[in-house]
Amino acid sequence: ARTLRDVATNEMIMADAVERGITVPEEEQDSIRQLIREQVADMAQQAGLVGAPQEGETQAEAVERRVRSYLTGVLAGQAEILPLGSLSFVFREERDWRIFDAGISA
Repeated sequence: ARTLRDVATNEMIMADAVERGITVPEEEQDSIRQLIREQVADMAQQAGLVGAPQEGETQAEAVERRVRSYLTGVLAGQAEILPLGSLSFVFREERDWRIFDAGISA
């Protein structure tokens, strides 16, 4: 419930800012985007999600292997969950996304 409240609050603040004509200068937006890219790259590195595919492995297979390995480590308590914080909102706004039934089915 707290997350939904936070999202609603952020949406109201953004709507109010737009209504008042408050904007962020383009150069500041670029700076924020660059900072976010750097944070994402650091988190991917920390989670072991970066690197070349192994011999005979496609890029897609390498990504799947790394993600599965990371999630297995998290579930086993051997890897830390990397907090996305407000980055999750940026990802949802900037990229196409969906929830895969296979990911939540038992």
